[in-house]
Amino acid sequence: MTPWAPFVLLVAAGLAGCAAHRPEATEAERGSFAWKASLSLTIQAPRWGLAATVPAALVLRRPDALFLQVRGPLGGPVAEACTDRAGASVLLPGKRRLLVEADPEAAIRTATGGALGLDGVLALLLGLAPAGDGAADGGVPLSDGRVAALTRDTRGRLATLAVRDTAGADLLEAAWEGWARAEGAWRPGVLDLRLPPLDLRVRARFVSWETLGSLPVTCAHALPGGGPDGFAREGLREALEAGRTGPPEVP
Repeated sequence: MTPWAPFVLLVAAGLAGCAAHRPEATEAERGSFAWKASLSLTIQAPRWGLAATVPAALVLRRPDALFLQVRGPLGGPVAEACTDRAGASVLLPGKRRLLVEADPEAAIRTATGGALGLDGVLALLLGLAPAGDGAADGGVPLSDGRVAALTRDTRGRLATLAVRDTAGADLLEAAWEGWARAEGAWRPGVLDLRLPPLDLRVRARFVSWETLGSLPVTCAHALPGGGPDGFAREGLREALEAGRTGPPEVP
């Protein structure tokens, strides 16, 4: 399977939270607006033979709407991930493939050993803690015995986060820095992320943050006819599961 499919869905490569402990929105995030970011991504995924730095664009609205576009050297889209209330899809234009999942929450948890939830992905991209932005430093209990250990800087912003399973094995490590004020809220300048279950490392460098009045994105799986013409529609969860053990396929 191509490495872009799990990467674009989990980047946020990737990130933490559990359905039983959904982060509470801060006052600035309770409205219906979405966040938009321009960024660059440095990706290391040895399991898929991938090491690259690429430009990207991100639009998200909690708890379940995300659009991430990874671009190639000439600026064209290499891969796009999109979620909405109807499901999730990963579009791979070069391969003319469309990977679709009706339950993105379950697909993310299957791929990461239960460390990630969809709203947790969105929260951590925004620089928020998995058990609510007001969570204290130290261990935050999650479901099924997992623990999220977090630290903050002197201004109360997240500095590090580690999610471990019941045996103490690392499921996720994240670190933030370079915070900047945007639209009345603190947003990260850099997010470093490591996902041991996927053998994936991501460094996101955010160039800019801004808010939108809405989320002006239509996911590929919501297009008339079930997707773009000429694209093979496949199961996303099956592709993610195959990618954990199968041979790499370089795009």
